[in-house]
Parts: sequence; structure tokens; C-alpha cells
Amino acid sequence: MNGAHTSSSKAAQSGGLDIKYSGHSDKGGILKGFGNVVGASEVSGTIRAGRTIGTLTFEDRVLFATTSFYWTLVRLDDADAHAGVYWNALRFRGPAKLGAEGDGFFVLLHFQDVPDPDSSHPFWRREHRWLLAQFDASPYEWLVNSPRGNFVFAHGTFRVEPEGDHRAYLVYKPAPAH
Repeated sequence: MNGAHTSSSKAAQSGGLDIKYSGHSDKGGILKGFGNVVGASEVSGTIRAGRTIGTLTFEDRVLFATTSFYWTLVRLDDADAHAGVYWNALRFRGPAKLGAEGDGFFVLLHFQDVPDPDSSHPFWRREHRWLLAQFDASPYEWLVNSPRGNFVFAHGTFRVEPEGDHRAYLVYKPAPAH
């Protein structure tokens, strides 16, 4: 983000961030890490997990315009309590608009040091749900343009599924057995 900084060296060393900036990001930039973004924000570019998985929390109003979020799984687990521990997640405490007509929000999948769905690992033989985003405030608007990338595998498919007014899940459904 243009003009962003980490608020302490401890946060930077742990792989986290605490950005205190109100404005917009440079288009095409990469934001890596987890922690809090304080202040109204406009994000355009790529969001990735840093060296450590965590939850990236936007404390104020946010707009994602032409933004790609790389969801990263580091352990074969799908318990809601492990969001931000075994996979990265997003949290929005203020009003959020993710994507707009012709200017989307894309979710892409990354499997880090774990078997992917096309492996023969038994984990992928049943349906799974991962908490992808939590919305603490209304209103929020989400125009997800995925699957643009890698949501379809030989052994199953992923989709983003809203649940009620405050959560969105990434859902995996295995392909029917032949």
C-alpha cells in the first residue's frame, strides 16, 4: 500500500502487519501478511499469506477493486476455529465492497506443503468448508469473479458460498465416484 508502514518491529518480525493509512494502494501491488489495516482503504492488486498464516483484518471501510486473494492451506483441516491458523482468512469490521461490475475480486487457491485435491489423500474424499471471510458490519457487497483460476480439479471442485449476513466459506465438493 502506498504510504503504509508497520507500526512496530515486533509485528514485522512475526510476519504480521499493522498498517495505519487511509487512502488507496498502488495498482498491481502485493500485500503479504496478516494483522490489521486501520483506516479506510482501497485495495487493488494481490493479497497473499506472508511467512506465517493469519487473518488479515480491515478495521474501517474497504473497497477491493481488481484484487486477487490467494487462499493458502498449510494443514489438511477445516474446523472454523483454525481459520487464520491452518489457512489465511479475511475479516472486515467496517463496510466492505469486494469487487464491482467489470472490476472483480478473485479468489485463487494455494496448497503449501499439503497434498492438493488431485492427490489420492483421503482428506479430499469428502466435502469440506473453510471460513474464508467474516463480515462484522453491514453493509457489505461481494462480487466474486472466481473461478477464474484453479477452482476445478480432476477429483473435485471449489466454490465460494455466503452464509447468512456475516460469513463466506470456501467449499470443496469431491467429484462423484465412478
